[in-house]
Amino acid sequence: MKAKRTTICIIALIGVFALLVGVPAGAKDDLGVSEAKPDMTKAAEAGSAKAEQAQEGLAQKATMEKINVNEADLSTLTRIKGIGHETAQNIINYRKEVGSFQRLEDLTNVKGIGEKTLEQIKPFVTVH
Repeated sequence: MKAKRTTICIIALIGVFALLVGVPAGAKDDLGVSEAKPDMTKAAEAGSAKAEQAQEGLAQKATMEKINVNEADLSTLTRIKGIGHETAQNIINYRKEVGSFQRLEDLTNVKGIGEKTLEQIKPFVTVH
């Protein structure tokens, strides 16, 4: 029984390998069971392209969700490109001492955030 499963796995792996390598149309596989078809390669490529598109969509969604600097904790703030550990801690300290940020421009009152940094992080943060 175990030998039969092993044989089936090997046959399946050969089939997958043939799809990945792109066996030319009309070529017989090593087992002589079937001919490789160009449509199978195209289908595999289309599946791969769809997977890449889905991954890109998730990455875009992650960047579209803005981080609320009035509520975010230290680790969340450090995920913002351009904000390191020290600046993130400065944001938290500012909130404790002064209160909530009313406008994004208020972030320039935090040590480590100037106009250049503010412009860099604006697309990724919110105060509401």
